[in-house]
Amino acid sequence: GSRHGPGLSDALPELAALVDAGHVIALRWTALDPDDTTMAAGRRLMTASGVEAAIAALRDFRVPMQNILLADATGAIAFIAPGRVPVRNDASATKGVVPARGWTGTDEWIGWVPYAALPRRVDPADGLLATANEKIVGSDYPYYLTRDWTPPYRADRIDQLLRAQARHDRDSFAAMQHDTVSLEVRALKDAMLRRGAFQGRHGALRAALADWDGAMDGALPQPLIYIAWVHAFAERLFADELGPLFARHRANKADFLYHVLTQETFDAWCDDVTTVAMREDCAEILARALDDAVAALAHEQGRDWRRWRWADVHRMVHQHQPMSDAPALAWLFELAMHQGGGPGAIDVAYPGLSTPRPFDSVIGPSYRAIYDLAQPDQSLYVIPTGQSGQPLSRHYRDLSRIWRAQGYVRIPTQWAAASEGALGRLTLRPAKEKDGQHGRTAGHR
Repeated sequence: GSRHGPGLSDALPELAALVDAGHVIALRWTALDPDDTTMAAGRRLMTASGVEAAIAALRDFRVPMQNILLADATGAIAFIAPGRVPVRNDASATKGVVPARGWTGTDEWIGWVPYAALPRRVDPADGLLATANEKIVGSDYPYYLTRDWTPPYRADRIDQLLRAQARHDRDSFAAMQHDTVSLEVRALKDAMLRRGAFQGRHGALRAALADWDGAMDGALPQPLIYIAWVHAFAERLFADELGPLFARHRANKADFLYHVLTQETFDAWCDDVTTVAMREDCAEILARALDDAVAALAHEQGRDWRRWRWADVHRMVHQHQPMSDAPALAWLFELAMHQGGGPGAIDVAYPGLSTPRPFDSVIGPSYRAIYDLAQPDQSLYVIPTGQSGQPLSRHYRDLSRIWRAQGYVRIPTQWAAASEGALGRLTLRPAKEKDGQHGRTAGHR
């Protein structure tokens, strides 16, 4: 270890190659501080009597910084982003984004953002609070939090649906959680269609994309065409510069692609640096990428694009750590479901990130809940896997079909009702010393 935290470069050869001999890359992280009180804050939060008490409990929440929404039975609501956030030196050029020279002092943390100064909103006049990892502070906020805000498309869609009707109920919130319209997709595909020099090719297909509202509906062909086109465009955009690294870093940042197509200063990215005698532009690259995408899909799905369906190839894959890394065992531990959803949608999915299959997603909605604070027993819950973590248990994937079918389950809050409908009971007892050894006992139904 070091005064900045544990060394990483000894364990990760890729990091070791980035530093000179005699230096290591160390991780400075608030979670490693010995005075971390996050667990205590969690216990206090679980017993908080209302929003005000919850905000007080979260004062001791240290890591990781979270967007937290609160509500209680009196009608109070609040948003707060608690966490121990370092105050960074104004002279720091890296701001924690890339490794810094730890021996200069320039990038040392000089304090903590006061709890009272962390982002929060309490009982807004319009009665609406939502968050989707978008930027939560204005340009006048005095402290640096991060550069890695998610574009606001998903948050904007949530806001649209919240304001679309005067009153909401469980059904309207369920529909909102499964909404597939992506403002991100809509903006990028329109920019791609405007900029491309297609010379009449794929006319009917492009017309279908133009008329499409960006809904990543599993029953439609347009989401599949769009994702394949974006992947092909990103490859033509970046692979010439990145070479073999592209396959490992193929995240398609829609906001960056949008800037490439809408700002002249980004236009140079469209030039293929491997063709020295030529200078390609974005209009040409977009058209070639659409040719690539349509040809690949026709080979895999048949020539009639109208028969293609997004859910036929898009799987939400729930990976298991570490068994997903063992091909012989992954089938037993992983859960995969064909469905809709996509980037920027409330029903979010990011195809092609760290997956061997280009249309698989490993990032998506997990825990869904609709809380009825007036009638707690009417609250709805679901997770995409199951109640058990043991793959041979019948409960390992017993909620996955409900999750995929956009359903929920209720969980009684009264012990008598919960016991009456229980399928079994699992009892965990503290470890006991027996014959000088630690032992564990557990009873199961």
